[in-house]
Amino acid sequence: MGDRLSNLVKRNNAKIDLRKIPNSLEAIEALERQMQEAGEEAPTQVNHYVSRDVYVRELVIPKGVLVIGRVHKYDHVSIMLEGEMLMWTSDKGAFKIKAPFISTTKAGSKRVGFALSDTRFVTAHGTPNVPDWDPCLPDEELKALFTTRTMIEYNLFATKAEQLQLAIPQQPLIEMW
Repeated sequence: MGDRLSNLVKRNNAKIDLRKIPNSLEAIEALERQMQEAGEEAPTQVNHYVSRDVYVRELVIPKGVLVIGRVHKYDHVSIMLEGEMLMWTSDKGAFKIKAPFISTTKAGSKRVGFALSDTRFVTAHGTPNVPDWDPCLPDEELKALFTTRTMIEYNLFATKAEQLQLAIPQQPLIEMW
């Protein structure tokens, strides 16, 4: 990662070795527990946007902040509007992304990102097949509709959906014009 980054991120006396960022869901969850035990909470801003059949969540991440996302229940679109990040996922390992960046995110995925510059990151979710969808829900309840905290919770969600013979729905494409 070169001289551009210190090998350690120091916040609230926690040290995270950027050379050893995990590349498995289990290791990502272990890092997340380590940060929680150290009292880590990323200083980010969240903005919500709602339109017919679409929920968009924008995360504003300051330079130098390490963020760990939750496990997504549904496929969705991810967009980096501004910034540059080091990203780690269990399926791709470590890679660098720079705005503008657009990708699809599969259900069951979890990410870790380190902001190399101030960053705006957006996820766009189709809502027609999301049970109990209500755009007026508080942030924690919105997160619970679209994500789980751990892969174990995601697997329980996916198993329940299969048992109800409701395959995890693919989010529909929204026609823009």
